[in-house]
Amino acid sequence: MLDQTRGRPGILADDTTTAYFAELPAIFGDSGGPVIEASTHKALGIASGIGVTVPPSTLLGPTVEGTLNTLAAHGFPVQLVTG
Repeated sequence: MLDQTRGRPGILADDTTTAYFAELPAIFGDSGGPVIEASTHKALGIASGIGVTVPPSTLLGPTVEGTLNTLAAHGFPVQLVTG
């Protein structure tokens, strides 16, 4: 077991209110982990898939904003607590 984790820097290729696409090191097993926007130090989204057939993107997933909106649309008004 690792005592600590290390960030893996990458490049954000594209993002919308519902999804992001990034060029960064990822491997199977990363799914469900956080993706952080380095310039803001805020959560961008969740590691969900490796898009090896969608150059230049190698990692893709839902954004935090999109996830919260989807939950609210289905009757789950979740609020993000920070701090």
